[in-house]
Amino acid sequence: MDLPSFDPKNIKLPKSTAEIDKIFDELKLIARSKPDYQVIKKAYFDKVCILPIYTIKVNADELSELFIYRSRSCEQIDIKKINNISEFGAPPINKDCGVGRANWRCRNVFYGSDCIETSYLESKNNSTEGEFYISRWSFNLGKLSDYIPIDVRVLLKEDLPSSNPLHKIAKSVSFYIEKSFHEFDFEQKEIIKYIHEILCERFLSANKIDYPVTAFIADYQLFNSSNSDDVVYFPILIYPSIGNGYRSCNYAIHPRFVYNYMNLDRVVHFKVEQKGDNGFEYKLIKLAKRISPSTIQWYHLNPNIDKATWLIQTVMCGVTERILYQFDGKDNEFEIEDLDESFPKMVNQYLFTNKNSIMESITIPNMDFKDTLSLTHKFSLIGKDKSTDPIKCIRLSVTVLIQIPVEYSPIMN
Repeated sequence: MDLPSFDPKNIKLPKSTAEIDKIFDELKLIARSKPDYQVIKKAYFDKVCILPIYTIKVNADELSELFIYRSRSCEQIDIKKINNISEFGAPPINKDCGVGRANWRCRNVFYGSDCIETSYLESKNNSTEGEFYISRWSFNLGKLSDYIPIDVRVLLKEDLPSSNPLHKIAKSVSFYIEKSFHEFDFEQKEIIKYIHEILCERFLSANKIDYPVTAFIADYQLFNSSNSDDVVYFPILIYPSIGNGYRSCNYAIHPRFVYNYMNLDRVVHFKVEQKGDNGFEYKLIKLAKRISPSTIQWYHLNPNIDKATWLIQTVMCGVTERILYQFDGKDNEFEIEDLDESFPKMVNQYLFTNKNSIMESITIPNMDFKDTLSLTHKFSLIGKDKSTDPIKCIRLSVTVLIQIPVEYSPIMN
């Protein structure tokens, strides 16, 4: 990793952690009374000469495996522009969308996440059931060939959950500061570590009323003097997702970088039927893919459950005194010695009887246009063990992998 190096002669630092706390408390007061970018910037840099944000360099291999997901509610989409890729990207860069966690007025950013669920949970208007669109974006490695590696700024919590992609990086913050500020004495390095810590803490925990402070922190990374209309040297800011307990990541990306170096690949339109603390249940409505640099084509998804095939993955057997499941009110009677012969028939009967509920459990198919959708399904079957006296019931807990053929019908305008 190539790390920046700083000279103590050029850096003004507070003398104590208490002084740093006071500086950030003053920033909060300014943000709440007079949320002006230049006032906040001056108040900070008059007392601290640096924003010690962690920087990583990302290479082509890492980008080739990375998708960014962006969620928008139905109300945010202009139905007349439903086939236009730009409708699912960032707002116009100079449009006044107010101050967000990572954007200042008239300097908008592309907000995205590293997974579908996080994208939805982080989106506006997700507190109620409704219809949403999620777009999937990838990096154009051909255009990026002269750009890589990319400098990416990261706002971290050291105690990130192990599921977070930044978990290991979060443990190396001290190493980063030791190397980048190696000419500083021990007390100065401790002050820098604390500044980094409180920058991240305030950014991730801020309420909307404090967004002018977080927007200043992010805006200074993405819209600094090094970035221009032609080249965006620091195009991406990554931070843990507040919406799902820091288990995944959010991305704030400079819109010009998205326009020049990223592609929209897929869009899904779905209806949220129930929202929980860690996810949501939804029904897929339609799916789209890019057919030109500026246009997407929408398709209906037509799974054919009648031609589905299944593969048994696990069967757990137990004995019970009562019937737990019945087909059409009739017991599923079979002898233990006939289980191999009768069991496949019972599974087929179950799939046929419950095909409607199985179809309702089909979710977003990873946004890929596959000929077959794979669905793991669990259920129970009950039969009678006539070799016992008295006769007891056998409960079979079954997990099957269902392969459902699917066709895609273009939606005409």
